[in-house]
Amino acid sequence: MALTDAKVLQRVADHRMIHYPVTAALALSPDRVVVVVGYQADRVRAELAGYNALETVDQPEQRGTADAVGCAKPLLKDFAGDMLILYGDTPLIEADDLKQLLAQHRLERNLLTFVSTKLHRPHGYGRVVRDAVGKVRSIVEEKDATAEQRLLQEINVGIYLLNANFLWQILAQIRPINAQCEYYLTDLVAVAAARGEVGVYQHPDPETCLGVNTVDELARAEKILERRRGSFK
Repeated sequence: MALTDAKVLQRVADHRMIHYPVTAALALSPDRVVVVVGYQADRVRAELAGYNALETVDQPEQRGTADAVGCAKPLLKDFAGDMLILYGDTPLIEADDLKQLLAQHRLERNLLTFVSTKLHRPHGYGRVVRDAVGKVRSIVEEKDATAEQRLLQEINVGIYLLNANFLWQILAQIRPINAQCEYYLTDLVAVAAARGEVGVYQHPDPETCLGVNTVDELARAEKILERRRGSFK
């Protein structure tokens, strides 16, 4: 992966990476779609120019996932429905996955529902922490996790569906008190869990939840996409 290129502009099979999550989100027929851009923002905007129902907003400083979402508030502060948050580096997530997330969220009437999956070797991912009876308590990032927590195999995929009013209320309270000194979006989960209104859509296929951060992961994602399309076995 070329260090000079924005990650979401890397090509995965037929398209730049950013097109996959955007296309999946648009398949839900949302009222609005906002893409937060940072590094090489002009190039990312140019790549997305063909989408009419899409807006972009800048994240001037890279201060974490919660900060990125907060940058979209000026555009979405008056919206009162459910909001879907997903990352630009998850090219294997499909519309059907998001529809199942939405169905579960509404059926359970949660404040927040997020996607998890299980990995045998979950290095680099935030871990889902549950209590003795299996209820979600929080998500802890790997750099902040204890040795015991790092043994957990259920990981946070980074896709959230949540009430907009709840999002803006709690986002203002998040502080960068962690190993990376960043504003973590995962802090929302602990708040929703404390209110008894958090849900988890545990995806059965870890491959679909693959996040792309390395050259090897990029090659793996491309191979999976090509396999899905039947171009090789």
